[in-house]
Amino acid sequence: MDWLPLGKHRYFLSADLIVVEMDGALVADEARQLMITISGLHDRCGQARALFDVLKGATVSAETRRLLAQWKRDGRGPTPTAVVGSSVALQALATMIVYTIRIFTGKQAPLAFFKSHDEAHAWLRQHERPRPQP
Repeated sequence: MDWLPLGKHRYFLSADLIVVEMDGALVADEARQLMITISGLHDRCGQARALFDVLKGATVSAETRRLLAQWKRDGRGPTPTAVVGSSVALQALATMIVYTIRIFTGKQAPLAFFKSHDEAHAWLRQHERPRPQP
């Protein structure tokens, strides 16, 4: 797997899945790049799934939360998101972001929290849609 930089964070892509390893605060410019990347997955694969590893810690500023909530999704479906290693406070914050997105889009994105990558990947596999055959 080839990790790509995202500020202090890093990520890699595998088919319709983005795995993001967080390392501290996610700033607005990084969130914007992340949303562009996820939008590209939707466009290429017809769906996107996300796994966020927050074992090194993660925070999201109010400005970044607004950006994530108001991102123009152009009719793309919700992105099932698994979070590994989060604190109770981060779980509350992530849940709040998902609810805010639902207010703007009318769609609820599946969100779940896990202790291990294996559990997260198993849950994400349940949210994989079959790809149309050419």
